[in-house]
Amino acid sequence: MNEYILVDIETGDFQVESGIKEVACLVLQLNEIVHSEHFYLIEDANRIQEGYGKGYATISSHVPFIEQFQRLTKRFPFPIIAHNVPFDRKFLVHYGWISPDHPTVDSIDLIRAIYPDLPSYSLETCLQFFEMGTEQTHTAIDDVRQLFAILQRAYDPEWYPSSNNPPLKAKKTKKKTQRDNPEGVRRFMPKAELHKAINSLIGIINGMKFDAIVNDDEVSELVHWCNLHRFLANKPPFSDIIPVIDQALEDGVLEPEEMDDILWLCHQVMQTDDFNEFYDLVTSSIQQLEGILHGVLSDNELSDLEIKQLKAWLDERAFLKGTYPFDEIDSLIMSVLEDGVITEDERQSLVAFFSNFIDAKQSYNLNEEEMKTLQAKYSVEGICAANPSISFSNKTFCFTGASYRAKRNDFAELITQHGGQFTNSVTKKTNFLIVGGEGNPCWAFSCYGRKVEKAVQLRKAGTQVVIVHENDFWKQLEKKAFV
Repeated sequence: MNEYILVDIETGDFQVESGIKEVACLVLQLNEIVHSEHFYLIEDANRIQEGYGKGYATISSHVPFIEQFQRLTKRFPFPIIAHNVPFDRKFLVHYGWISPDHPTVDSIDLIRAIYPDLPSYSLETCLQFFEMGTEQTHTAIDDVRQLFAILQRAYDPEWYPSSNNPPLKAKKTKKKTQRDNPEGVRRFMPKAELHKAINSLIGIINGMKFDAIVNDDEVSELVHWCNLHRFLANKPPFSDIIPVIDQALEDGVLEPEEMDDILWLCHQVMQTDDFNEFYDLVTSSIQQLEGILHGVLSDNELSDLEIKQLKAWLDERAFLKGTYPFDEIDSLIMSVLEDGVITEDERQSLVAFFSNFIDAKQSYNLNEEEMKTLQAKYSVEGICAANPSISFSNKTFCFTGASYRAKRNDFAELITQHGGQFTNSVTKKTNFLIVGGEGNPCWAFSCYGRKVEKAVQLRKAGTQVVIVHENDFWKQLEKKAFV
């Protein structure tokens, strides 16, 4: 079986009326984990390590979780494998997580087919027999990962039980849960990563607000952000933020007032001295911009209103001029809006460029391969800044391309006359790269070449070299002539 979904749930007790406390799943393709989800709401963080769903609220009828799980099984229409699957299936069908006819397979049957003489097929016994070196924690995410490891070993033709098996003797290890250590290694989040996560959340929500409509795909994207950070749900600021989001999404609808409450809480976090210690306004704003791009594309659509709202957001943050990717995005949008009509090609070129700043692995709805295909079709190598602020004194300039108005030596002479320096190559010390406009009268068009490529690389690395169309260079000289 090359494609399947491993599932484990924790419940109140053996009766279906006791409800579901946790649902964890791993999506497998060709024996590789391609996606994972863990659905839960913390009620008492101090009891989580007890296992058996202790410390978690009942999520049996939690609409956003059910809908997200259903979207997952639609995206990956594979059979569900669970250990003692009749038990899990009974709960999942009863509460509408899966349909009664969804194909299911019992992992006990799979293991028994290869090892028919085990004294028991409980997960704990299998952990011992297959010498996994861990104990069962009775938490859904731990159990489903342990089941995956057991199946891998059971179907490994080169693995044989040691001479100590049987009798079965489990190795005693300190009890540990996936909640404490997700992915097996992470117990904390570095401050830089934490602050980026909050800025990203601010951006995602603002991006969702742009068209004044929050649809199911956008809700699932917000749920996914929470799930990515739930392993820190008992630590500030996630211990404050995640419960507020969970409560807002409990009915499956995200109201404008609820979004404002979440944003207010995030901004309170940003105002702490600890937060400001790591990020200045420019860094935070660029991270929020990337979050906005994630938010507006989270439903795989980019509307005219979202484009115009993004331009308004950029216009209010002129202090970001010169930074990457502010100039590029600002120029592209200005070019698209210039004639008052947004064509489908223009829309797709924006989506392609925006997708460069979204990590598909952090998204529930966005497909990395689709994004790469679009980027290849609408390739944008370099973009001149829109209405750049150009100064000459003690600034270093470089020129590339062909000018419709002057020779390269003329540029060098003019720049020197106005207190600047002219060089023939782009370096970290370059402040402005002037792009000749012969045959290309529009500053917003994509430009190419070795120097442009170098300037783009420097911008991505954080150097504030500004790519300037020569039209803007001449305009600045004309302004100085009238001063």
